[in-house]
Amino acid sequence: MIAIQDRIRRLIDSQSYAVLCTQGQAQPYGSLVTFAASDDLKNIIFSTPVATRKFRLLSECENVALVVDSRSISAHDLMQIEAVTATGLARIVERGPDFDRWSSLLIDRHAHLASFVRDESSAFCASRIVRYFHVAVFRRWSSGRRASFSHRISCNSVCHGDGFCPTSLLAHVPAYVNNNNTLETASHVSEPEKSWVKYGELEGGGDTRWFSCDFNSSEPMAFELFISPDSDPNFVPKLAIAGPGITSSGSVPRG
Repeated sequence: MIAIQDRIRRLIDSQSYAVLCTQGQAQPYGSLVTFAASDDLKNIIFSTPVATRKFRLLSECENVALVVDSRSISAHDLMQIEAVTATGLARIVERGPDFDRWSSLLIDRHAHLASFVRDESSAFCASRIVRYFHVAVFRRWSSGRRASFSHRISCNSVCHGDGFCPTSLLAHVPAYVNNNNTLETASHVSEPEKSWVKYGELEGGGDTRWFSCDFNSSEPMAFELFISPDSDPNFVPKLAIAGPGITSSGSVPRG
């Protein structure tokens, strides 16, 4: 499996444009920018005209996000599209050694922007990236009205200082299951790092559905059980989790 950082690097290198997300007066704002990234992926740089809302919002709030995706490569297959969201802190780079260094990186990748980047009416921005969120599989939606058994593995990270923190996220993958009403016929959840939604039907009267998965003890995980909104309100299914080393803790929430 390709390392997360390598996948992010490959995706960023394949694209020329990103959606810059800024905010001001409690409102989000999106802009399309031509960008470049440093070799260590800790900085994403772009240029913008000074006389724009984008520049004003960057001047007022340093918190930004940039979204890059591969729609241009896999436009006809949503399940093949990758996306990465980079969050961090943006700063305007004044003319000087830093400006010369960073602007050269952008111009090397986008030579046609040379005059625009160096023009006095343009501002140059360097965003120090704190975290990357990588999404590799998007959800296909279904209008079916079946009971759903959701298994989700959470991949969370907290970044401090200059650490590079890529987080790989895989969106919901739906699957319809049946004939898994015994332990021997349990439906196996492969690739548990993905977020799976298993759709099935419970007939009541002690009916059960079985699922199995393999995971490392250090991996956080979450399970959800939910029913169709048009189901009998008195129907309250139960979820039990069992396995080596799993012990009870806490209390079951009411409702």
